[in-house]
Amino acid sequence: MKVCSNCGTENENKNLYCGTCGGKFEESNDSVMEVSLTETAAAEEEIGIEPIAEGTVAPIVAAKKLSNTVKIAIGGGAFVLILVILAFVYSHFYTVNAKAEGVVNDYLHAMKNGESTDAYKESGVDDFINVLDYKFLSVKEKTREPDEITVDEDMYDMFYAEEYPTFEDWKQSLKDAFRDWEVVYDDSFEMLLRSKTDMHDKFTLLYDVDLTNGLGQAIYKKVTFTVMYNDSEDTYKVTSIDY
Repeated sequence: MKVCSNCGTENENKNLYCGTCGGKFEESNDSVMEVSLTETAAAEEEIGIEPIAEGTVAPIVAAKKLSNTVKIAIGGGAFVLILVILAFVYSHFYTVNAKAEGVVNDYLHAMKNGESTDAYKESGVDDFINVLDYKFLSVKEKTREPDEITVDEDMYDMFYAEEYPTFEDWKQSLKDAFRDWEVVYDDSFEMLLRSKTDMHDKFTLLYDVDLTNGLGQAIYKKVTFTVMYNDSEDTYKVTSIDY
């Protein structure tokens, strides 16, 4: 519908100018909107888009908000999962407890596979004849103890006899080098020095171990391993085995 741009008279005929005031007839806004909506609806129908029914806008907005909430929840859950994984890795591989358990596992694994065990134990520890299987049970005890140095005549004969004339000379050199350490005992066969300040961790770990005895028979034992930090090699080592 066209109306006069000057006085608003509707043009019922097809005149170009208004007979009342002489103004020019133009399309009304209502007519333009009606045509636009009609054309839009026709275009949607042609390409298969269903028109949005009245009252459906609010549910669509709510659905979008819900979708965003779900995304945030998933993101938060993934972050928590990552923290849990990191905590698990840290507790199982990087704590001192984990390092002590790890050296016993490596020691038993080496015996099970017929490999050298020297890297995992002190020299006075005797290996099992054969290990069939093993399982860690618990850390029975963890203590802090002063550092100690134990030397004996066999050690002197093997490594220091050429450097020092007698075992007593070698022991005296150690007393001079560790002047601040306490001499716990000193006899003709052995000497023990103990630090007054330096400390180290000592662990007692319990394992289930399936072994082979000297007759080739499979036996089951509950075994405790004592593990201490070896300062000279910067690692933990098995120092004793009890079963």
